[in-house]
Amino acid sequence: VDQFSMTHEVRTELNCPDGWPQFSIVLSGDSSSVATARKALPAMLKPFGLEIPGPKVKGDAEVEAAAKLEEEAETVEVEGLVMKSMERRERPSRRR
Repeated sequence: VDQFSMTHEVRTELNCPDGWPQFSIVLSGDSSSVATARKALPAMLKPFGLEIPGPKVKGDAEVEAAAKLEEEAETVEVEGLVMKSMERRERPSRRR
């Protein structure tokens, strides 16, 4: 972990709560260094038998959700009016 930290110029901490099988790795530093280190993290852990999914970056989920909605949308033409047929969206309830 120290070598990884020096190579990528970030502070790296291994967070292992007692009694839990999960662990987390905390990266801190400037944003470009942290982004580069996050991409390299799976390759560093793989030799130890620890596989993690690729990094999730803030905004990735929104892009994936928008792409999924576009795929699901179906174009329907009714009396010359073209509409996208989409699933129902949940709306927040009104408080009275």
